[in-house]
Amino acid sequence: MRRLAAIVVMLFLFAVPLSAQDAQPTASAELEVNEVIPGQYTTLRIAVLVPTWMAGPVDFPSFEMPNLRVRLPPESTGPISRRVNGETWSGVARRYLLSPMVPGQFAIPAQTLLVRYAQPGQTDPLEATLSTPALLLTGILPNGAEDLDPFIAASGLTLSQEMPGKTTDLQPGEAVKRVVTASIEGASPIVLPPMLSPVDIPGIRTYPDAPQVSEVADGGDLSGTRIESVTYMAQSGGSGALPEVTLRWYNLSTGAVETASLPGADISVDAPVAEPLRDTGPIWRMAALGLAVVLVCALILRWAWPRASARAASHRAARLASKAHAEKLMIQAIDRQDYPATRRALDEWQNRSPRTTATDMRPIRAALTTIAGKLYGTDPQPVPDSDWSTLKKAVTQAGKGRDQQKPTALPPLNPSTV
Repeated sequence: MRRLAAIVVMLFLFAVPLSAQDAQPTASAELEVNEVIPGQYTTLRIAVLVPTWMAGPVDFPSFEMPNLRVRLPPESTGPISRRVNGETWSGVARRYLLSPMVPGQFAIPAQTLLVRYAQPGQTDPLEATLSTPALLLTGILPNGAEDLDPFIAASGLTLSQEMPGKTTDLQPGEAVKRVVTASIEGASPIVLPPMLSPVDIPGIRTYPDAPQVSEVADGGDLSGTRIESVTYMAQSGGSGALPEVTLRWYNLSTGAVETASLPGADISVDAPVAEPLRDTGPIWRMAALGLAVVLVCALILRWAWPRASARAASHRAARLASKAHAEKLMIQAIDRQDYPATRRALDEWQNRSPRTTATDMRPIRAALTTIAGKLYGTDPQPVPDSDWSTLKKAVTQAGKGRDQQKPTALPPLNPSTV
């Protein structure tokens, strides 16, 4: 039997053309378009080909850089085969979605790929280090939209608001809550700016809530909502106006700049106006000082609120794009014992910065292979909870190993010389 097996192996090895033994793997990278409107996506395709067959997964790069959003759509990675010099080569391809968040040029440097493949006549797989070509992606503003600030491009944008019918002649202690919702299609809601600016109305205190941003991804299409709400509390006599809400945006479907707006409203309190402080020596001076402090705080709040809101939205967008968030989604898929969702989450998690090493990926892929064998093998059978627990433990261990990495100490500022 051993002799027969050896003969079969030799026949299989020599069945591969001799030219495949000298041929080297190749890697290519191609942008679907080199110019794209900020907030929209272009496709980047990476293809790796070997003359025989792949002996392990390719360590793909993440392509992350400032102001460039990178997404992996569902089924982003898959096998391919092509004819090269009359022979069939096999390999793997990956599809990325790249979106510049601001206008300008994005120089994407060459990336390194580690490829493992089999070679006829050898038992151990070979390794090759390949490089993708450097690429240039440009975020461009369409004609007529150069003055949009912030720039918003979408296929649809609508505004709606909820506010009680009565906003005037309020009594002290009554409150009015204004809720504004912006719904966007064809773009992520993270491009939407703060909509309810702070107002200073005598006799009325304002209590804004934190914005709620919700993104929905359907393949390569994005949509979502941004919800802002402010509560206006009546305290003493006074009146003013709640400002209207206006957003100018570029319609990708019509190629024109459009305006979405919501009306404002008058607001007033039917009560005596708060009496001013009396001029009574030290008490007056203390009260004046306190009022000055309050006014300074109000001015600081009025100046800082839009920036703080924008920063909060930026932090949330960064959290959604973080490695920790991708790991959380993958753990949730594992807890649901959802194999397809786990594989999709694995691709997203592995390639987010900092990238998971090949060493940490081995136990994860081994656990996935065990589960896939039971789900899709010739004799499908239920996957025991212990197999899912093993996978979850491997993912958690990889995350702990990343968190425990510490930067090396800096050299002394003034090193001594011998």
